[in-house]
Amino acid sequence: MPANDADFDITSNSDLRAAVRDETQYSESHISEEDLSGLVDSGKRVLALRADVSDFYGDRGLAVALLGIVCAKAKGAVENSPVRVDNVGPNDVTFRTSDGSSLQLGQYEEMTQLGLSEASAVDDAIQGIEFTNTHFNDAYRTDRADRRYP
Repeated sequence: MPANDADFDITSNSDLRAAVRDETQYSESHISEEDLSGLVDSGKRVLALRADVSDFYGDRGLAVALLGIVCAKAKGAVENSPVRVDNVGPNDVTFRTSDGSSLQLGQYEEMTQLGLSEASAVDDAIQGIEFTNTHFNDAYRTDRADRRYP
């Protein structure tokens, strides 16, 4: 993975917030800076939980994956449409909306999948995250009595 230090790279929270606004075209009249910061933190928690990483800007792939997830979260927040991520992994990223026809979510899926597949700190087996605007579920938890994965 190339160093994450080019002019166009995302190297900080402020770079990420600016990139999300560029990708989504959501100005502060659509989503406040405070709300966007909350979505950035939420996206970081998702990736930290699944990829066991905390340096999101040291790796270009992780920064791009985080951008895709935060864009999807911003879309859900602004358009008040539930956005569910069925999988997040280098081989399978699936975002869904209630109508299933969002071109933007398809683009954010591709962005997240590309970022994860190129991230040097991410294992190929990372997948199975599901979240909506109301809950988060790690599909690979084994707290079921039968010990099977959903």
